[in-house]
Amino acid sequence: MLNDGSLKRVEVKTGHITGSKTGGIKVRHSPCTHNNFDWLAIVLGNPTRSGSIYYLDADGNNVFEEQDTSNVVMYVVKK
Repeated sequence: MLNDGSLKRVEVKTGHITGSKTGGIKVRHSPCTHNNFDWLAIVLGNPTRSGSIYYLDADGNNVFEEQDTSNVVMYVVKK
């Protein structure tokens, strides 16, 4: 479940999400990705465990999923 404090604003720069606890989660470029897009990241579950990252487009449709080897699990939604 998401906590009220889970919402965190981040930006995609050079293929990474900046501002995470790990200093950047790798972001694969999806068909809807452009360098100037802003993204909204929601930390899921226990942030000390690894898991999947789900990438959603502006309408909330799942674009793709990848395994996250860092200690932060996020939903990433295009603004």
